[in-house]
Amino acid sequence: MTEITTREEWNAALGEKTVLAACMQKGCLPCASVSPLCNMLSGFGGFLTARLDVAENGWFTDEYSVDGSPTWIVFREGEEIGRIDPAGKSAEELAAFFDGALGLTLSPGDLRGALEEGRRQADYLENCLAELNFRRKETSEDLLLASVRIKVFKACLECREEELARCVSAEIGRILERLQAQMRTPEDMTEARRSAVKKLPGMAQDYIRDLTEIKKRAAERER
Repeated sequence: MTEITTREEWNAALGEKTVLAACMQKGCLPCASVSPLCNMLSGFGGFLTARLDVAENGWFTDEYSVDGSPTWIVFREGEEIGRIDPAGKSAEELAAFFDGALGLTLSPGDLRGALEEGRRQADYLENCLAELNFRRKETSEDLLLASVRIKVFKACLECREEELARCVSAEIGRILERLQAQMRTPEDMTEARRSAVKKLPGMAQDYIRDLTEIKKRAAERER
């Protein structure tokens, strides 16, 4: 794996016959989900895997019209021959892209281990970010409520349908207790926290509806 931090380093990397430019970003959940796959690809011969942080290499994103991360671009003889947003793609779609753009023949089964590890890493990062935003006094109301939503969904997504309402109610109760414990002094009693305490009890039905829909779609995909 070659880390690219300057245009000069990129120009040197581009001298290789085939280059996979993996445009990533720190703290990006979709990027975390494909990071193990990127590491896996770097172990193969026949092409160079070059990783760039899009936040630190604006010249690259401008020159190659990269408007999101992760974006993976394959160059051959200095010319772009293909690009893909790997996050959310199936193992079959990724295998087909690697075969066509890199000449790398992998079965979907070869990729699933790295994809599963990526999902675990993204899940862990999401939990860490949600907890960090939940604790920070400076967190806005929208971000605080988004963090609460993540916590409720993580806690209740695996519940059976008949237990969903009880799980959501219990998790909201625990979160309200934590929020109220964080508001013991006037300076900690932020507008975002006060508003969240008022709104959360009325959001239970929305959470239950959304969780039910997510579980329904997941069941349909498994059929």
